[in-house]
Amino acid sequence: MKKGFTILLWTAILFVSCASKTTAGQTTKATAETTAPQPEHKGTWFRELTLQQAFETAQREGKLVFIDCYTKTCAPCKMMIDRVFPLEVCGEYLNNAFVSIMLDMEEGEGVAVAERYNIDIYPTYLILSSDGTRIGEVIGADRDAVRFIGKIKDAVTGVKSFGGN
Repeated sequence: MKKGFTILLWTAILFVSCASKTTAGQTTKATAETTAPQPEHKGTWFRELTLQQAFETAQREGKLVFIDCYTKTCAPCKMMIDRVFPLEVCGEYLNNAFVSIMLDMEEGEGVAVAERYNIDIYPTYLILSSDGTRIGEVIGADRDAVRFIGKIKDAVTGVKSFGGN
């Protein structure tokens, strides 16, 4: 019985260890208890937080809140998630400046967020202060990560950005 328990314990440890690793360059989600990206993480770090938790975390970390306002059926939204956000250049900027979350605007809390901030074009990327004040937004996807980051920077400084490639 002791041998069986030992095998079970090692199997559980191996499973947890493998399940918690992140491949460099991937878009990652993290829970509210996590306060910093994993060292091997390179892409954009989307945390699994409610909007209120994102505000509280941003306040604690001295950051703004970045919301990927998407829908499951939006092809440009999927392209950004698969091809742009995983890039290191996005991670370097977004992870340092923002507490980033993703919200489906057709489900759960996303419905109320879409109504509150009048979001009806997807994707829209909202930039909010830690008190919920809208700082800016970027409307539309962009295949060029550097150009996309430029649009985010413009949105933070008040220049409205639309569209992309």
